[in-house]
Amino acid sequence: MVSSGSEARRGAITLVTFGHVRPTHHGADGSTWELIEYLYKQGRLAQVICCDFDSEAVSRIDVPFVVPFQPVFRWGSVLVERLGAGKPAWVRRSRERLFDVLVSRSAALAKAEQVLFRKPNFELTVRSLRRRGIPNLAIASILHPRTNYDRVGSEAQKRGLLDHSSYRDEIRLGQLENFFALCDRILTTEEVGEVSFYEHGLPRNRIVTTRLMNGADCERFFPSEHARSPGPLRYLHLSAMNLVKGVGPLFEAWSELGLSDAELWLAGSMDASTQRLFKEYGLPQERWVGPVVDSPERYRSADIFISPSLSDSAPNTILEALASGLPVISSDACGASILIENGVNGWVYPWDDVQALGDCMRWFHDHRSRLPEMGAAARATALENRRGKFGEAVLKAIDSELTPD
Repeated sequence: MVSSGSEARRGAITLVTFGHVRPTHHGADGSTWELIEYLYKQGRLAQVICCDFDSEAVSRIDVPFVVPFQPVFRWGSVLVERLGAGKPAWVRRSRERLFDVLVSRSAALAKAEQVLFRKPNFELTVRSLRRRGIPNLAIASILHPRTNYDRVGSEAQKRGLLDHSSYRDEIRLGQLENFFALCDRILTTEEVGEVSFYEHGLPRNRIVTTRLMNGADCERFFPSEHARSPGPLRYLHLSAMNLVKGVGPLFEAWSELGLSDAELWLAGSMDASTQRLFKEYGLPQERWVGPVVDSPERYRSADIFISPSLSDSAPNTILEALASGLPVISSDACGASILIENGVNGWVYPWDDVQALGDCMRWFHDHRSRLPEMGAAARATALENRRGKFGEAVLKAIDSELTPD
C-alpha cells in the first residue's frame, strides 16, 4: 500500500518506523510526526515506510508513505493477535518481526539512499542495508535494551513480581541488541543514553548524542492563567505505568512519607504489576484517573510532576510538565533530566535511591512558597527547548555522520 506522492529524490532520507503515522500530540508517535514534518519542510524526506498511516493527514506531505506488502502485514497481525491472546510481549515481538521481514524485502527499501530508523527493532532490515551499502542511523528511543532488561528484572525480583513485559523478553532483547550492533550510527541522549550504550559494548565513534529526543509543545501545554485554589499540594505522575516507569519506588516513597495536606495523582494506564503494587501500598483508588484524554488540563491541575523512571531515554512528559509550568522531580535515569537544575526548576535524584526520591517530594512540601518561582523557571526551560529542536538535531547527525564529504 502506497500513498500518493512524488518519487523518492536521490540523496534524501527514507524514514522507517514501526508505528501508525498520524498527526498526534502523544508520545513517540507525536515526535515522529514532528520529525516527518520537519524533514519534509527541509526538502530532505524521500519516503516513509510504516505499518499504517492516516491517509488524509499524509496527503499534505508530497512523498510516498509505504506499508510494504500491506495485506500480508494486516492479516498476519490479525493472526498473531488471535494466537497470542493473553501474551502481549509475544504479540509485540511477533508483529515487529513480521514487519521487519516485509520491510527488508520491500522495493521501497531498495530505493533508499539513506535510512533513518524510528522506534527500532529492525534486525533483518539493517542486515539488508549493510549488504547493499546503504548508510543508516537509528534514533534510540530507549536506553540500551540490556539496561531495561536488567533494571526491570531487578525491580520485579525486589518486589516479588513476575514480569512478562517486552522488557524481559529475551528473544526480543537479542533482536534489539543485534539491531543496534549492526547500525552505522545510533542517535541517543547526552550522558544518560551515551553511557548506557557505551557500557554495553557500542564503540563511542558509532554513538551520536543530542541534548533532547523531542521538543516541548509550548502552544498546547502552558501554565494556568489563574492561581490554583488553596488546598492539598498535588503531585502528579503521568505515563503508561509499568515497572520501568519507576512506579514501585514512587509508591514506596509516597507511602513512607505520610505527608499531610498533600496528594499523589496518577494518570495513564496501569499494567498488571502496577495495579498489584497500587493495591499493596493502599493508594486511594480515586487518585488514579486512568488514561487521560486532555493531558494539558491534568498538568494544570497539579503543582509538581514526578518522573521516577528506572530507564527512559526521553519521556515527553517531562517536557510537557515544564511547558505547563510545573517543577519536575526526575530520576537521573531519564534522558530529559539534563533539563532539570536542582533547586531552580526541580530536583534530580539517583534512580535507585527511594529515600532520595522521598526527600525531593518532602522538600516541595516544606517549601511551597518556592513553587511560583520554580514554575516560572520550568516554563522558561521549555521555551528554550521547543518543538523543532529534535528535527534539527537529527538532520545534523545525518549530515555529519552519514553524508560523505
